[in-house]
Amino acid sequence: MIKNIFVLLFYLSAFFAPWGEGMQHFFSSASSIFPLCVFCIIALSLLFRYKMKRYHLPKAFKIFLVFVFIHTLFYIIINPSVLTFGTNDVYVSGDNFIKGKTSSGDAILKFFAFGLYSCILFKSLCSGLVKIPMYLLAFCCGFCCTIMIGGYQNEYANDLVRISGGLTDPNAMAVDSLVALSFSLFLLNEVKVKATINRGIFLFLVAVSAYALIMSFSRGGMLALFLMAVMYLKRKYDLIRIIFCSIFIFLILLVIYRYIIPSDFRDTLSMRFDFDEAKETGGSNRVGIWTAYLARWMYYFVTGTGFGNCSSVLQQHSTGVEVSLNYVTHNQYLLYFVEQGLLGFIFYANYIIKGIKEIEKTSKTMLFLALPFMGYAVATFFVNLSGGRTVWIVFAFINFIYAYNKHRKYEQNLSIRPLQ
Repeated sequence: MIKNIFVLLFYLSAFFAPWGEGMQHFFSSASSIFPLCVFCIIALSLLFRYKMKRYHLPKAFKIFLVFVFIHTLFYIIINPSVLTFGTNDVYVSGDNFIKGKTSSGDAILKFFAFGLYSCILFKSLCSGLVKIPMYLLAFCCGFCCTIMIGGYQNEYANDLVRISGGLTDPNAMAVDSLVALSFSLFLLNEVKVKATINRGIFLFLVAVSAYALIMSFSRGGMLALFLMAVMYLKRKYDLIRIIFCSIFIFLILLVIYRYIIPSDFRDTLSMRFDFDEAKETGGSNRVGIWTAYLARWMYYFVTGTGFGNCSSVLQQHSTGVEVSLNYVTHNQYLLYFVEQGLLGFIFYANYIIKGIKEIEKTSKTMLFLALPFMGYAVATFFVNLSGGRTVWIVFAFINFIYAYNKHRKYEQNLSIRPLQ
């Protein structure tokens, strides 16, 4: 009984992982369901001793997570006032969405709770307790529900609406859509189904995920998708077939762009992805933000600023700053450099590099489980996602890929068999 509840909580957590603050108009407590599932899973994992073999997490992941934990612990000891809880600076926007700033205590608690959830999920995937196709299906259905129901929308340049689904940041939602797209492609290609309707459901999940990525108008998301496709083609085909496929796909996309999509949508795409415009604005002023932080490297490269405290660098050393003093880094790599110091950045970058190498080594069957990590690594060059949920699911799966590549004995845990 407890075992079934434990597994069910994992599937519920997968379904509600994409349901963030962007779904509050549909269900006011939507963003609380995933954390609630996580805390219940952690509690049950401590109380419920399901006998599993020891599955070893990648050393790079353990070093990174332990370092952040120790660094944050010292930060709390030195600055106990950071352990404040609740939501600060709450206001109601013009579209009736309630927005606020997550307190540092909440952010720290969620970060390590989600990290622990990722570790438990990894072990449950390796043991076969959580069936991979069921978990993927739950996540993809949850994500597509946020798109179909209709979540938050972000107005851009007056005439462009960027959908955000279950989140309020379209760039963060684009990463969720990349994960959902890759997972749904895994279901479509690797899971055998008896009924035609099941295959139709998988196709529907692929279509909605792709639509969400396009409508996010996220340049980082599109670049991540392109590099994921390059990695996929590189692993699956020889050079001649890659060239042929690339030309064929390019021609199809060109025809769609020129003759099928509406002219106003085409103009919006052209404006959003215009290289000269991006160069002129510095990629929504990201270059200016990165420059402001990097120019002040001497104030944080040894000790870091502490968890969730990156903007203090600009606030305390504001001379010559030409961007808002409240801006975060808009770059996950730079964020760990600023908040955790040089060592934190090295450990994080090492984990990212090791993860990408695992994609190169894994079997073709596993590719769609591993590719979201590639998408995350690219997209987070333009957005911060350390406080997100989906990132920890991506980490759990790339850690599973690591274990699979090392031992090659978890094939049976994929449950790739006909679904009824």
